[in-house]
Amino acid sequence: MYRTVELPGSLYLECSECGEETLHEVLKGRASDRGGEVRLSALVKCPDCGTIHRVNLREGGERLVNAIVSDLHISQRIQVPLDPASTVSLEDTIMIEGLPCLVTAIEVGGRRPGHASVPDITTLWLKRYDKVRVKFSINAGRRTVTRELWAAPDEEFEVGDVFNVQDMKVLVHAIKVPTRKLHRGSAKARDIRRLYGREVD
Repeated sequence: MYRTVELPGSLYLECSECGEETLHEVLKGRASDRGGEVRLSALVKCPDCGTIHRVNLREGGERLVNAIVSDLHISQRIQVPLDPASTVSLEDTIMIEGLPCLVTAIEVGGRRPGHASVPDITTLWLKRYDKVRVKFSINAGRRTVTRELWAAPDEEFEVGDVFNVQDMKVLVHAIKVPTRKLHRGSAKARDIRRLYGREVD
């Protein structure tokens, strides 16, 4: 069966001119799905060198899945090629433009399951995952203030560590993770909900 599908706003391609693999802007074209094989013919523009060239893609081995990728306060709609025989789960990491992106939600026809087969997925929500925000609650005299810093997801924070956080020097005395509060030991930045500490000289 033949059906027209929505043309993506961008495609991850190798530029025919400069050879860079980047997210090309789709200027115009058409896309269709015939028996699970996605066919796309489009005019695209390389963001690096500005070259405009035509691509013709037949995605029989991969399926283009609609996705919304967030980078802080900016979200972008793209299509991600995935193996139709695979399954996507929450907290999976998908590489986009060489950057790890974390799956934060999966939509299947209006439902939000914890995992789904690629052919069933309506939309994926992802967020850039090469860095995460680590939040601090800090005792500073008689008041408690909040601060934050950015860290790699696998960077470890340990009770007893001292950090320079923005304008403060902070001694960590507890770490909040999803299931409990640690008063000794360490945790990776991706698992930390909040660090508790006190200001030191």
